[in-house]
Amino acid sequence: MSESTLNPVQRTAERWTAMAEARLATIRAAQQRVWPPEMPKELPERFLHRTFTQCFTDQVRRTPDRVAIRYYGTDITYAELDEYSDRFAGWLHRNGVAAGERVGVFMPNCPQFLVLMLGTLKAGAVHVPVNPMFKRGELEYEADDAQISILVAASHLVPIATVAAFRTVREIVPVDVQELVPAEPTLPLPEILRSHTGAQKFPSRWQELVTGPAVENRREDPDALAALNYTGGTTGLPKGCRHTQRNMVYAGANCAAAWGILPETPSDTTHETVMSHTPVFWISGENTGILAPLLSGSTIVLLARWDVGAALAAIESYRVTAMSGVVENYLELLDAAKADARNLTSLQHLRCMSFSQRLSIDIRRRWDEETAGAGILREAGYGMTESHTSNTFTTGMHDGDLDLNSEPVFCGLPMPGTDILILDRATHEPLPMGQTGEIALRTPAAFDGYWHAPQASAEVTHHGWLLTGDTGKLSDQGYLHYLGREKDMIKVNGMSVFPSEVEHLLSRHPSIQAVAVVGAPHETRGQEVVAYVELRRGHDLDSGTLSTWAREHMATYKVPTMRVLPALPMTATGKVHKSRLTAQPRRWEELAVGQSL
Repeated sequence: MSESTLNPVQRTAERWTAMAEARLATIRAAQQRVWPPEMPKELPERFLHRTFTQCFTDQVRRTPDRVAIRYYGTDITYAELDEYSDRFAGWLHRNGVAAGERVGVFMPNCPQFLVLMLGTLKAGAVHVPVNPMFKRGELEYEADDAQISILVAASHLVPIATVAAFRTVREIVPVDVQELVPAEPTLPLPEILRSHTGAQKFPSRWQELVTGPAVENRREDPDALAALNYTGGTTGLPKGCRHTQRNMVYAGANCAAAWGILPETPSDTTHETVMSHTPVFWISGENTGILAPLLSGSTIVLLARWDVGAALAAIESYRVTAMSGVVENYLELLDAAKADARNLTSLQHLRCMSFSQRLSIDIRRRWDEETAGAGILREAGYGMTESHTSNTFTTGMHDGDLDLNSEPVFCGLPMPGTDILILDRATHEPLPMGQTGEIALRTPAAFDGYWHAPQASAEVTHHGWLLTGDTGKLSDQGYLHYLGREKDMIKVNGMSVFPSEVEHLLSRHPSIQAVAVVGAPHETRGQEVVAYVELRRGHDLDSGTLSTWAREHMATYKVPTMRVLPALPMTATGKVHKSRLTAQPRRWEELAVGQSL
């Protein structure tokens, strides 16, 4: 079809696409010149056009007797995990759950969660992970928005579910998370696995779910709706991101490759042991605690929650080789290992997430020195719920501390199959490398839009690209640098200040444990920069001293008003809850002497 026969909308799309492809040719060429040799340039063929459950079943056939999950002394093999999930899929079919129907999982980290997710996918239903920290109102909103019909809930959470006024949930199924804990655990148990609150009042139906007939006909469609992963909702009502099993495979396999745990060939008999403590209801925890390990044939050492004592015992007992955690997790491990003369040398594949505290060269050096050359601490990369996270990687970029010496925040290169453009916010014109604009993604891991929100979906897509709402730029080598959310950008006397940059600079102060930067209205400057700071234990500095230091290390218009707090408010996934900071009505002098948010 010639351009003259196209309507105006089609002509605009064709011209924009041509412009984007021209920009991409230059960007890709630059990225290929610095592409690390240890990172594949394409997703292995064995994962193409497959569902996650098909890829999992392939692994079961190869290694049926390999341990898939270790849980405080209980071992579940790949064959057993496959059988349990087949039987749960059969239970769903017998209980009238149709293809596309939503099944909610309201549970913390436990083997049952993985079984329920796999079984839901095998049944052709839709997996809806629900934050186990939710209270009644939050649970009601998400269950009603997703139109959940079956809600499987941890026994201790059932009291919350039973008082909720659901519109679509027809059955609440209790499952005791303690049921798979052995009589003599091999690791220290968290309180959640030692308390029997709720389990006696709401008897577990776990055996009913996994002992009946297995599903007869698995529903395998890589492009059918498979999961609703809800956004955090820290700045508005959470939205359900529509994800398919194709999204899961791309995100999980690329995450495994960048992490260094993906075998080059299916016949490779080596395998990794991955410690998983990040909440698996969260999209990043799903990638690192379920998708990447199972696609790579790894053994998952599953922790109900982070506990440094349990983590140390697991690392030593099971020779854990891979881990993903926040900076604070690694620092706790170092302190505890040093105090008790423990061994961390088995750890080789490490993902590090800088949420409240940021990875620095000093922290990397300390890890290297105190672990006798265990794996390199690297940033995990860039991503969001809509794109199933794991969209960039930093593998092989630590030489000369390139990643940590670069402009903040260094996010590395796009994953195989993923493209990144920087767009002008007003015109959506693709910008040259080096210019700042909105980050746009094109990836097979990207969602299929928001659940029942076509207008919101249209607002974040442009000619097949996902508009992230984030501000960033591509360096001359094609590395992505994240600068922050557009809505978070602070205008001081007309000058743009990105919170992430100020946070990065402040994190270099030796007394600052964690920092969150936000904007606040100002009578003459339009806005002012405000930094909420949590100090390291044993350090005692006032805001004036911190302000003096800041004036020595950044431009005057970026220097923030300092507020020192006992602790920063955190979300369930370990991020600073900035909206709670900006909405705080009490006097900051009160908070500074120890009152909590």
